Amino acid sequence: MKSLRRTIAALTVTIGGVGAPALLLATPSGAAVATTSPTSIVRTDAGALLSFTATGGTPIATAAYDALLALRSGDAARYALRLDDLAKLVDDKTGIDASQFVSQWAVTDTTRMTAMLAALTQVGSGYRYNSQLPGVSFDCSGLTSWAWAQAGVSIPHQSRAIINTIAKETFDGASPGDVFYYPGHVMVSLGVSDAYVHAADPHRGVEVTTLNGRRKSVRVGDPIG
Repeated sequence: MKSLRRTIAALTVTIGGVGAPALLLATPSGAAVATTSPTSIVRTDAGALLSFTATGGTPIATAAYDALLALRSGDAARYALRLDDLAKLVDDKTGIDASQFVSQWAVTDTTRMTAMLAALTQVGSGYRYNSQLPGVSFDCSGLTSWAWAQAGVSIPHQSRAIINTIAKETFDGASPGDVFYYPGHVMVSLGVSDAYVHAADPHRGVEVTTLNGRRKSVRVGDPIG
């Protein structure tokens, strides 16, 4: 309980902090609108709304969507609980202890967390070249650019263009949402060790995995660095 209270306290600062992104929300008519203040957390009588509803349908995707809703609503306690659930599911996929994810995510700004969580909401979706359809299919650059768009950051839907655009980073300095890449492929870092989410190929679709000893052939970049 002490650990959870510390996490909630850290998240309260993070959610309300200067790093909060401009939010893209769905109106009752279905139109997407941006908030006027880049540092505000928007609330409505019906709760915070996202600009998409379709997920990959897996437990990780559902947990990430719930965490993103809590982040958008500014509910630090609920956000902490949802991140804890998500970390355990990611632990199952990567073999990396859940506490490491919780600790890192608790101190990460809302822009980066929005991008990372958005990418995770699509785990279980299929793979299709040049696709960017939530709950249906993505290619690697489509998932990466779409996820960052949910945080209000525009990056290209083309792996070479993404690689040429992002600020180069090191693995030690990698944050949630940063881009792991090698020529022809981009992935979204989960901020801990070698864990990432990506649109892999037509056989695996969008998945969570690790580099599994392939660091030498992979580089890191920061879309907002």
